[in-house]
Amino acid sequence: MKVAIIGANGQLGIDLIQEFKTAGDEVYGFNHCDVELYDIDSIVNAIKLSRPDLLINTAAYHHVEKCEENPLRAHQIN
Repeated sequence: MKVAIIGANGQLGIDLIQEFKTAGDEVYGFNHCDVELYDIDSIVNAIKLSRPDLLINTAAYHHVEKCEENPLRAHQIN
């Protein structure tokens, strides 16, 4: 199975990648440098690139002060 994981550098993303690889799955990991979560075209391009059977999003915008300063962006990402 081909699996794409957005948020690959976070703790959950890292753990999921390891589990899927151990199970013999083909895994594509995307982080904030690869995919801009507030840009739908960026997300679509990542999906087109990997063509996964399963897509998991573990990414989150969790810097409290930045979320308070820019609630729209926090809402778009989370």
